[in-house]
Amino acid sequence: MFIEDIDEYLYNIDRMMVHLDRTGKLASLAGLLVGHFTDSNDNLIPFGQTPYEIIRTYAAKYDFPVAYGFPVGHEPLNMALICGRAAHMVVDEAGVHLNYVSVAQHTEAALG
Repeated sequence: MFIEDIDEYLYNIDRMMVHLDRTGKLASLAGLLVGHFTDSNDNLIPFGQTPYEIIRTYAAKYDFPVAYGFPVGHEPLNMALICGRAAHMVVDEAGVHLNYVSVAQHTEAALG
């Protein structure tokens, strides 16, 4: 799954994560790419967490890799993602590596 946002209130990001958690979407993830959260907003009473901290709170319940600060979103460095294409993601000390799986590899894996 990939998430990013622009000009969003922190409590809305929390609400989004609550929804993804309660509907079981987070439980079924193989990995989570977190892009830019540009110009996030807070209320007069501070929410108390950054967008990445909010996401980390919910992702920590599960055992999938998470890549924060992935260069996708509303910033000058905005890499393209291919929606709907199978990919292999590795998150380690060196960073994140995202490799798209070829159609042939994906078909072989699906057929078992």
